[in-house]
Amino acid sequence: MFKVNVVGTLRTARVFLPLLKNAKGRLLTIGLTGECYNGTGVVAYAAARHAVAGASNALSNELAHLGVNVVTINTGTITADALYHQVRVRVEEQIEPNVQPTDPYLRYKVNALPRYALRIIEQILLSDIPKLSYDLVPPVGLSIYFTAISEKFNSNKQPAPLNTV
Repeated sequence: MFKVNVVGTLRTARVFLPLLKNAKGRLLTIGLTGECYNGTGVVAYAAARHAVAGASNALSNELAHLGVNVVTINTGTITADALYHQVRVRVEEQIEPNVQPTDPYLRYKVNALPRYALRIIEQILLSDIPKLSYDLVPPVGLSIYFTAISEKFNSNKQPAPLNTV
């Protein structure tokens, strides 16, 4: 578990560091998943996920001076199975005369992640200054709107100077 989750994450960071440094990019890691909160019989997995979250935090501190952001995504109640859901389409044995072989793929609806999780991932990818970690949790009432409004008006961007004649 540690070799795949922790060492694999750190080796990936090392391999892509030159590209991330040149582009001032960001490295996304998966920290805690649903199994870490309520799973049973997953002690080694939960320990490895916590180690990834800790290593990502330390890596973020070490790479900050290079302009590289390291962001940890904690999936909340979303399990690793749902996160890495493989698309499978069952194709019927007998194809009807008017049905194209690609129709089952066109009718298939991918439903791997909830909409709120996709919005948070979009925020991670597009924010100018990302946080160290994000939790994929559903929004609670109006608090998400207040957070969005406060972030919009409290940005660190300087207004453009006015042209005076």
